[in-house]
Amino acid sequence: MLDNNTPVPSLNELSFTDLLFDNGSFSAQIEGELRPLDERYTPHAERLLALCIAHPNDNDEGFKITYDGMSFRCTELENINTDLCFALRKLADTVHTWRTLRLSTRMRDVILFGNEYDSNDQKENVKLGGMVVVFGETNSGKSTTINALIDEIAQLESWLIMSFEDPSEVLFTKTYATGAKVIQRDIPSEKLSSGLKTALRASARVIKVGEIRDKQAAAMAVDAAQAGFMVLTTMHASSIAEGLSRFSKYIGDNKLFEQAFRCCLHQTLAVRPGVSNRLLDYTFLSKTRPVSNLLQDANFKGLEQEIQTQTKHVKKGG
Repeated sequence: MLDNNTPVPSLNELSFTDLLFDNGSFSAQIEGELRPLDERYTPHAERLLALCIAHPNDNDEGFKITYDGMSFRCTELENINTDLCFALRKLADTVHTWRTLRLSTRMRDVILFGNEYDSNDQKENVKLGGMVVVFGETNSGKSTTINALIDEIAQLESWLIMSFEDPSEVLFTKTYATGAKVIQRDIPSEKLSSGLKTALRASARVIKVGEIRDKQAAAMAVDAAQAGFMVLTTMHASSIAEGLSRFSKYIGDNKLFEQAFRCCLHQTLAVRPGVSNRLLDYTFLSKTRPVSNLLQDANFKGLEQEIQTQTKHVKKGG
């Protein structure tokens, strides 16, 4: 137990990604492992818990709170042992760039310019329309990658980009030399349809749709892609094949799904023991004629050779 004279360190001094409050106990996720929270930080945890309890929660996807200069996405968890169980994800205060994530420039170019990207590095016009999906497990950094892609697009094109999430995980505050604007709205999935109508009226070119968790969100993402938006989104999956299979089942129409598809990647995030450095690895797939045929046939296992070939190609580009 701490005495009243023990100084309380700032929560910013603790390197963590998540906090878990359950039945009076406090834990922190550090370097990929859940550990009991150092008791020096208990006063902070108690204040955060009080904020969670006091916050109205009418949204299954959670809510956002701020504390000590940090923002958290909070989710109330159902636990038969207690009514006071919350998971808190610390939100990034800056947008990571494609370069800092060590992602392939060639992969970025294929995402934006398509597989017909000139081998002599002569950029064609960005081809509009279609879904870009980042698959991965929980805590694999899916949203971080999507946000880095938004940053890349804004640096290259003078477009209006709109993001619909609940809550937004990072704020875009950068002023882009291209004149590009990133407009963000915290919007629950049941109101996503009205958000997409707003994007259409505003002549947005790119939209980010939070995470695909159900048929409704999947259908809206496909509709937006069919309407000419470049749709950036994420989905929980253990592989590209599994993610595409589940997404396609949500849509229920293989041809429509194939038409809306642009490209995807699956990423994993490994944490090296003893250090904070995270190692990001990924596989990649974009639409080609063979891929289109396999998607229309719902032959997702048959995509493996294309995934291997395309992943090797984009990684070779550095």
